[in-house]
Amino acid sequence: MHGVRRGQVFSDKQRKEAIEKCRRFKELTEKLLAKRACAALDSECLGLTTDVLSENAEYYTAWNIRREIIEVHHQAVVECPKESSAAVAADSKEKKEDQEGESKKEEKGEKSAATVESELESRKKKLHKLLEGELSFTAKLIRVYPKSYWLWFHRQWVTDKLDIWLQSCNWKYELELCTMFLKADNRYC
Repeated sequence: MHGVRRGQVFSDKQRKEAIEKCRRFKELTEKLLAKRACAALDSECLGLTTDVLSENAEYYTAWNIRREIIEVHHQAVVECPKESSAAVAADSKEKKEDQEGESKKEEKGEKSAATVESELESRKKKLHKLLEGELSFTAKLIRVYPKSYWLWFHRQWVTDKLDIWLQSCNWKYELELCTMFLKADNRYC
């Protein structure tokens, strides 16, 4: 808030706790940046960003990495229909061939159109769950860091992606949440 200082360290115990917190934050960020350098944008990397941002929601690099991880999941969904159309074309070709051709297809391990569609739905659900988890995570952090622009920007980015990619953003809830956060801030009372 304006004119209100953030906490100050007074005692030796508080100073030691602050030093330990800084050490832990540095260790987490080093692990996170090493994973990013290796292009290992997986659930472990997402967990590291969660830990880093829980310590400091204004570490913008961690928000960028979270967005990269979400983009990777989205790319998996986007690429799945390409596999689906190839599988459908292969299925129509196989229908023209005899039983021997179908057994060759099974031996090669090619996916049927139904399998690919099932996989696409599974990937969409996983992406939706990831984005909903992001909204939940950001709501939790907003309670602690209500003035973090990076946090609010990430939340807006997630709601936009939910709306564009999956057409499932609950805008009414988002407005209610913003109203609740504004009421909680004594500058707006």
